[in-house]
Amino acid sequence: MTDSTNGASADPDTLTGQLRRGRGVGVTRALTAVDTSGTAEIVYGCVRDDPRDDHQTETRTWYLTRLITTLGLPIEPIVAHLFTPVDPHDDDEWRIDLAIDILIELANDGHPGAAEALRRYVTSGRSWEWTVNGMWERGGHRLCDGLDLMVLDRIDDDALGRAADPTWGPWRAWAATHPRIRSAIELHQAEHRATPAQRLDVSTMGQVCTADLVAWVRSAPNGVVRRLAMVELGRRGDPVILDLAEIASLRNAFGQTPGLGGALRALGPAAADRARAWTTGNDQPLADHAVAVLADHGDQRDIPMLLTTLAKAAHDDNWCAAEDPARGLGRLRASEATATLQDLWRRTTHSYARTSILVGLCGAAPDLAPRYLDEALDDCEPGVRVIACRDAVDDPATLTRVRAHHEDPTEDEDVRTAACQRRTGDKPTIENTNESE
Repeated sequence: MTDSTNGASADPDTLTGQLRRGRGVGVTRALTAVDTSGTAEIVYGCVRDDPRDDHQTETRTWYLTRLITTLGLPIEPIVAHLFTPVDPHDDDEWRIDLAIDILIELANDGHPGAAEALRRYVTSGRSWEWTVNGMWERGGHRLCDGLDLMVLDRIDDDALGRAADPTWGPWRAWAATHPRIRSAIELHQAEHRATPAQRLDVSTMGQVCTADLVAWVRSAPNGVVRRLAMVELGRRGDPVILDLAEIASLRNAFGQTPGLGGALRALGPAAADRARAWTTGNDQPLADHAVAVLADHGDQRDIPMLLTTLAKAAHDDNWCAAEDPARGLGRLRASEATATLQDLWRRTTHSYARTSILVGLCGAAPDLAPRYLDEALDDCEPGVRVIACRDAVDDPATLTRVRAHHEDPTEDEDVRTAACQRRTGDKPTIENTNESE
């Protein structure tokens, strides 16, 4: 098999396919490859042609930064990509996302070339706001010293008013010394002052009677109010949620009732019986919610449905749809799911799904779990690395790798915590972060 394909569909058994998927096995192959120049080009290709299916959930920055650092790759190709001229009307906003984030990580780690490139980009680049905010988040004043003058030099007051969000980035700190920024923040706050509906929060909803909450879910014109009311009903464990779930007129243009997914999760096992009825009907949104409910609260009688759902997701390459049944089949220790879970682990291009797939493999195939947990220590997804730090075998080599995660200042905080707790014997748990609404 060759590594000639650099697209998201690259063969999952090639180095290109494994690195683009963010798999740990790709790291092992890359670090032991004979063709170092070819490996370097694959890594750079992952930066230039972002391989993520979903930029909102999937992560690659830590993974690719670690590869670049460990392989000792020069950053010039990444910088060149950052400054490649493109037609601004056709430019994909995600085209340079990974390049910026990787350079920020390298700059925060003390790479002088990375910091210099980022500062140049702030003076002329299209995504300068993303860059400034990221530099502040990762390095604070240390990375952002002098950027305030660069920003003020490049934009007018109107653009500054749109950019200066006091809740994000360095703007509030800069306002202390720059009247222009202070005025821009005041303008931003005036334009974004919350309406009464927007000022509602969970604590406010806690003071509302159940009848009013139900009425708001049914008829409130503001979507924020409807969602918060549904979430509060879930917090109270009120089974009226199950009736509201079946009212199709409450759904938005995407076929979802805002807040329903979280409400059903809060309702917990009490939703299981109704969920089983939803799996046999023709209402697809309800059937999807049913899979999520039964994955977390079903029992052995729900295994056939979860197996069927998982198999269909694998056949359709619908990676997101595989997450709930994978997790549920692992919880139920359904060994019948092993082959499909292995196939999904190997093929999925949606790296976020591997957290649920790994949960499935550990439960359905405990004899095979050490192999997957070993690879998972180098996975691109923090959720996968958390599980690996928690559950990987107790041999000295593995524990050394776990300790490295704890000591890595660039590592995700949840992973560092899991690694620390593993070393002290206080094992963490994995929270269900599937926010289907």
